[in-house]
Amino acid sequence: MEREFMDMYSHCNTEQLEVYNAIMQSVDKREGGKFFCYGSGGCGKTFLWRTIISKLRARCDTVLPVASSGIAATLMPGGRTARSKFKTPIVLDEHSMCLISRASYIAELIK
Repeated sequence: MEREFMDMYSHCNTEQLEVYNAIMQSVDKREGGKFFCYGSGGCGKTFLWRTIISKLRARCDTVLPVASSGIAATLMPGGRTARSKFKTPIVLDEHSMCLISRASYIAELIK
């Protein structure tokens, strides 16, 4: 994983490195946060996320790559749709909740 990360990192452009550094700083300081990368097709969004995922996994950190669409999810290593990973219902209202049991594998990963 470290070798994969180094190869990908060396191919990041200036904008990707800025985003990478901001996200990794937040992770390292345990600040949390929400990061939304947007841009036209082919601008390197998936490459950036794959680079971040490879770095975190090289450090043996837990990474749960999720995306809003099935196509986007298939482009990430171990990626799933957010709906599939977190068992969210299709119809959302004030009574909706994820269908993850406390003793499940995914519950332990999230903890």
